Amino acid sequence: YVPMLYVDGGYAIVNTASESDYFEAIQQAAERKVHNISMNINAEWNGNNIKISLNIANQNNIPYFGQLRVCIVEINSRWTDNAGENYSYALMDYALNKYVFLGGEKYFETEWKNIYDMKEGNTMILAYIAQWLPKLQKNPWDKPKPSCFLAQFIDEVVAVEI
Repeated sequence: YVPMLYVDGGYAIVNTASESDYFEAIQQAAERKVHNISMNINAEWNGNNIKISLNIANQNNIPYFGQLRVCIVEINSRWTDNAGENYSYALMDYALNKYVFLGGEKYFETEWKNIYDMKEGNTMILAYIAQWLPKLQKNPWDKPKPSCFLAQFIDEVVAVEI
């Protein structure tokens, strides 16, 4: 289906071009109960590379296990669609992609090597943590297979433009 949007790691699926359908799916996901996780991110250019620091805190009294991803996003993409229009917010790479156990607070620091020639002022660093245990969700079609997929609902997200 084109256009198609998987909202909140697959919690909701929109396969129409209707703005109201997008809004409704995003609203549904926003009202979903999530784990009480907080995140703060900082990113800065270090020569041609990007230095990223991320602090994550589990505000619950129970341990949390999730998949952490720190994404490098090109705001106005170099890639174009069939009409010659540039895509927006294209995922270029992951600076981090790992499972983490949170009993309290953790700090991560990494330097992403800019092999894609990303430019200052057109780059976003987006970090999110998703529940480690996937949920089986249904695609809006029966054929072709697979008609189901594994979704990882997001508990917290943070982003910064640099």
